[in-house]
Amino acid sequence: MQTLIKYIYLSLLVILFHGCKEINEQAKYMPPDWLAGKLYTQILTQQDLGSFARCLELTGYDTIIDVTGSYTVFAPTDNAFVGYFADHPEYGGSVETIPIDELRQLVKTHIIQNAWSREQLTMLNMDGWIDLDDPDNSKPSAYKKQTLLKKENTKYWHFYRNKQYTIVDSTESDSYKLVFTTSRKYIPVYFRELFDVYSLTADDYEYFFERTFNAGQIYYANALVGEEEIFAENGFIYLIDKVAQPLENAEHLLKKGSDAGEYKEFLDLINQFPDFASNMEETYNQADAKAGRAFDTLFNLSYPGLGFDIHDELTGPNTNNYRYTLEYQNGLLAPTDEAFQRFLDEVVTANSGYPHWNNFESVPRDIKKIIVNTHMTGEPLYPSTVSEGVENADGDLVRFEESHVVQKYFGSNSTFIGLNEVVIPRAFSSVTGPVYLRPGYSVFMYAMQMARILPAITNRAADFSFYPISDQTFSEDSSLIFSWSNAEHTSYSFKSYNRSAEAMIWWVSPNDLARRILNQVGVSAPMGTSSKEFISNLAGNYIIVDNQENTVSGAGGSYYGWEGDSAVDFHPAPLSEPADNGVTYEVGGWFMPSRGTMDGVLANYPHFLNLMIKAGMFDESTYDFNFLSEGEFYTLFVPSAVALQNYNTDTLTNEELIQFIKYHFVKGFHIFTDGKQFWSNYETLRIDENSNEFSIRYSSLNIRPGYDVIDILDSNDEIITRITEEDPDSNKIIVSDTDDESNSILDYITTAVLHEIDTVLLR
Repeated sequence: MQTLIKYIYLSLLVILFHGCKEINEQAKYMPPDWLAGKLYTQILTQQDLGSFARCLELTGYDTIIDVTGSYTVFAPTDNAFVGYFADHPEYGGSVETIPIDELRQLVKTHIIQNAWSREQLTMLNMDGWIDLDDPDNSKPSAYKKQTLLKKENTKYWHFYRNKQYTIVDSTESDSYKLVFTTSRKYIPVYFRELFDVYSLTADDYEYFFERTFNAGQIYYANALVGEEEIFAENGFIYLIDKVAQPLENAEHLLKKGSDAGEYKEFLDLINQFPDFASNMEETYNQADAKAGRAFDTLFNLSYPGLGFDIHDELTGPNTNNYRYTLEYQNGLLAPTDEAFQRFLDEVVTANSGYPHWNNFESVPRDIKKIIVNTHMTGEPLYPSTVSEGVENADGDLVRFEESHVVQKYFGSNSTFIGLNEVVIPRAFSSVTGPVYLRPGYSVFMYAMQMARILPAITNRAADFSFYPISDQTFSEDSSLIFSWSNAEHTSYSFKSYNRSAEAMIWWVSPNDLARRILNQVGVSAPMGTSSKEFISNLAGNYIIVDNQENTVSGAGGSYYGWEGDSAVDFHPAPLSEPADNGVTYEVGGWFMPSRGTMDGVLANYPHFLNLMIKAGMFDESTYDFNFLSEGEFYTLFVPSAVALQNYNTDTLTNEELIQFIKYHFVKGFHIFTDGKQFWSNYETLRIDENSNEFSIRYSSLNIRPGYDVIDILDSNDEIITRITEEDPDSNKIIVSDTDDESNSILDYITTAVLHEIDTVLLR
């Protein structure tokens, strides 16, 4: 019985084994009808993809995309290849004659990583659709996909002098570094929603790709993507109507040049700023290193201080993050050699007719960086965006004439615009021009660079008066001493001698430099219409121009040295370079802001200050004027002691006294005797009788500012009182200390101006 059971059990095992084998063979050799083949297999089923299929076979990618991985293939049709061969007659109309390296690059350009359905292709970033209602959304400026094309690691020949690299041609040096290629190349994808979000137009697409953009379609660079979504086991296939060319990056485009000229001079300038850092991880990942053979060290190449790395396929605010490259694109404006030389002759060097640099070699590196960064942007340069203004790497809005464009190309890491004119840096064409173009102002120039205030002074819409200080003055008064921090001239610092304290300031901070320099920048040019003009400056104070004596000073005077012990009269000397936002004058030192605080200035008018104390409007223990608002401007009209005595304020109630005092404060304006404010009714701090709980109104004064006078008028425009510039108690500037912890004069900003009047002002 046991033997019978064993035979039955063995028979069942045999039957089960053969049944499983049949099932396995069906799973392996007889796939379900609904399951598509892999990518290459599916391409073979398409009647008009014969040429591209042959390209895949010749390069070995037929096997690669049919075995493993997940891809999306943009396959040019046979008709697309007809157009390709029309542009490349050297290949005789056959993919067989295309050099294998070039063919391999072409194939890789048409394959992107991962499977993307048609719907997924039109998602604006890796996380999906951008929330247009989110005010914090940065709205990335591009939409790209990573192809399979990756260039080989590249040798860069160089000189190394004073611990600085310069990249040169291979014929000029025997030393090179092998630079690791960090990423495969990217290619743009265009669709209607992208245009809507970024406010692009069809003309923007046509500008670079020379074909019409049709709404509702998808474009893979210059190729129209077919409507059909061909599914494969490991991805998707889309037919496209043109062969997409492998995209060049900014460096390759600069090296290649154009029919209109070469870009060698501009590339050589960029190549003065490289930095090489060894990449040991990738070095030891090399096949030769693993095999124990001789190998080169691999390096990462960067261009510190420039807008972007022209060779790097990765783009965006953090080029170590591949995600940013999908969403961001750079822009480069490249002047031809002829244009660049003309720019040097006409603007930069002494050939311009001004006492500028003797030659380009002597121009400081900081200025050379400005020239480069003026031509670089962190977003693509489309016609519509440029018309609105694209910020360059120097913080200014890019401007160029379309008539100057000699080449346009959408590159793998930047849009590329070749120009037959240099884009003049704002540092050269604004009031800062003499400082950046004359060797005699280098200390002031380096101070501006360290303080990072150039964009504030180069504002196109302004009409500045700018008062820089020469190197000669600094050498005499020791108010600013410049020194290199290291022997390689890559960083620098400033110190100063404080004559009042008879002490050396061993390190002048960028913040102090910024406030010093901004006190030298008036927001308007002198008009010469009044005896004295009071020009507000970018530091929140005033510059006083005496048109009779031809002197200029700060509200607190002008002194010899950083915080000097002796007052000096500065006679401004015009610097003649043309500027589009004001005028520039050389002066002999720094402008000082006033030190007169509200309580300090009013201490000279105790009759008025005591009334405030009596009314509870001034706290003597905290020096607080509790009825004034921080950050507000005021003009005070302080009645003389005689005027107050004649009025007899003792008869007023406390509330009446408060409103009486407030009627002598105009809010929102600094009114001087230079006639720069308009004749108008100016609101005071006094609450008007017509106010109610729903609407507060303020009483106003009828004020007519004139040249050297201010008239306060009654309702019939008759003069109540007149203030003259000659009066020693007019135009008293009052400041506030913005930093209670510091004793620096640079902490003061102007909040009010005071005039004494010979009468009280009554409603």
